[in-house]
Parts: sequence; structure tokens; C-alpha cells
Amino acid sequence: MKRISFCLGLMALAWTLTSCQQNNGNIPPPENSPRVCIGAGIHHGLKTRATGLFVPEGHSLRYIIEVWTTDDDRLIYRSELLEVAGEDVTFDFELEEMGYYAAVLWADFIPADTEGENAVTPNDHMHYADLYYQTDSEQGLREITLIPDAYRANHESRDAFYATLSINKEEGIFESGATLMRPFGTLNINEKEAGSVEKVSEIHCTYQVPQSFHPVEGKPGTEFLIIETTCTPAKNEFANLFYDYIFASQMGDMLTHDLTMSFTVAKDAGKFKPYIIPGNCIPLARNKRTIANGTILSTSKPDTPVDTKANISVTITSVWEETIPEDLPQQNGGDLPNINNQGNPFESIF
Repeated sequence: MKRISFCLGLMALAWTLTSCQQNNGNIPPPENSPRVCIGAGIHHGLKTRATGLFVPEGHSLRYIIEVWTTDDDRLIYRSELLEVAGEDVTFDFELEEMGYYAAVLWADFIPADTEGENAVTPNDHMHYADLYYQTDSEQGLREITLIPDAYRANHESRDAFYATLSINKEEGIFESGATLMRPFGTLNINEKEAGSVEKVSEIHCTYQVPQSFHPVEGKPGTEFLIIETTCTPAKNEFANLFYDYIFASQMGDMLTHDLTMSFTVAKDAGKFKPYIIPGNCIPLARNKRTIANGTILSTSKPDTPVDTKANISVTITSVWEETIPEDLPQQNGGDLPNINNQGNPFESIF
């Protein structure tokens, strides 16, 4: 695994160097060049299709970089770039003063028809309006905050990625590469009886999630946002009812509050009672999938005995996408054991 990671790092540096050389017409920079060249990409974990990286229909993948001073904590540079044809991006800029700097990178999806606006702080750059995540507060990318009015579940456009990078600017060009990872885990709720799912037209969910994520610390904030959302049943390979992207730390957090689901069914398709997953029962870990698989809907039928359990099994997996070769690294950091709490007390509510 270490050898594979090392090779990927060399590959990342290789395409960064190539991009820098191409952008500069293959002319070697002077020894005292203030130039900084940072390549950024998502090299694993993003769902792939035969044509390359998958971008949800009607959306574009936006990359952002910010550079902060480490001595007096000032934001001195920001740039935003849109991915073109599935290619990685290269941020090419100048730092006049030698020293140490901290870079934060972020990538998320925005509407494809979003028009950029000229921004002048902290430097001239093109800014694209945020969609799901606020990136331009006083703390910038150091505190990513959910935009409540835009929140939605069961949609791949909520995916996002981040990275941090230290810059030691000395004489000559600084070149490096960054691989962005997810700041959250996904909660996937799957009903074992597919026939029951076909009767559901809408799912109404109420729960709470961390409102912010702090990339430098690599963990979510302490404030929670109450989510009340309505969505159609999920359609991915891990969930047929519900999935969501929830900020989480590397070594795992718990979904601390109850998640309540109620169901709207098609005409003459019967009824399902509301269903609750108690707080502190579902684990989440950054850049991993949590899969809760059980007989939720069949347990929620009106004539089901009160003491009937859904027998939900909960598993954390580091494999984000089944099509990714098993010999590639799937996450940064240590592994988490699988968790299986078959026969837990999850139950329907009245």
C-alpha cells in the first residue's frame, strides 16, 4: 500500500510538472522566480463512467484554492477554476516573499450555467456563486458551512472534496500536487424488500447534521443544523431509500440525533408508519460509506406488531465505488472495523 501511495504521489507530481511546463512554454523559470504551481485533482473515490470522471447532469466541478500566511494569519491569494473535460486543474500564481504558507483546496459542484463574477479580495480572480456550501465567509475555505436553503438529500451533486497543503516558498519555482478527498461520510439506508420501495413516492426526513467542516483540523464543527427534507427514493448501488453526505472526522463520529422518516405512497398502495433511527446508533467516518441495510418498510406496515424489529445491519466500508480496482488506496488514514449490530432496537414509531 505504501508503494502504491508513493507511485501515485509521483504521478501527481509528474502531471503537475508537465502542466507547469506547458503553461510556461517549456521555458525554464529563473532561479529567483516567485512562481507557485499546484496541480489539483480527484484521483480515486469519484464515481467513474466509461468516459471518465462523472459530473452530475447540469453541473460543473469547481476547484478553489486559498493561500494563508502562517505568521500573521492573512488570506493573501484565492483562485477558482472550472474543470474542463475531466482534466485535473493547475493553479499557477506568484508569492513574492519567501517563507511558509498554508494552502487549502476545495472542489464542489455548481450549476453548469453559473456565470463568474470578478472579485478583488484578496486578489483579482473569477468567483462563482456557491451552491450547497459557503466558501467565502471571513474564514474562507478554513470553515466550510452548509447553506440551509439549498440543502438536499439523495443527490450526487452534493458531493465535495478538500485538501490542505504546506508551501515552503524558497528561491525558485515551487511545484506540488494535491489529491482532494471527501470531508464527509455518506449515510446510505437500504430496504431489503425492493417491492415495498416501489410503493413509495416520497420520503420525508428530519434529522440533524454538523453545520460546518474545518479542513485544516480535518473535522466537523460543533454546531448542528436541523434538516427537514423531502425526496424521492434513492437510486444508487448502496441505497434504495435514502442517502446523504454528512461532515465527519477521519476516525469516525456518530449520527448524534434521531433520524425520522415518514413515507408518502402511491394511490391504493397501502400505508407505512413513520420510522425512526435513534441517535448515537449510526457511525460515520470521513471518506467512507456507512450502509444501513434492513427491513424498514415491512416493519412500518400498520398491521405489524409493535415489538417487531427491522433487524438493520450497519457496515462501514472504505470502498466508495465498486468499480475502483481493489489495489488502489481508498482513503487517507487508518481503517475502521466493520460494524454489524444485527437485531438492534430500531423500530417503527406511531
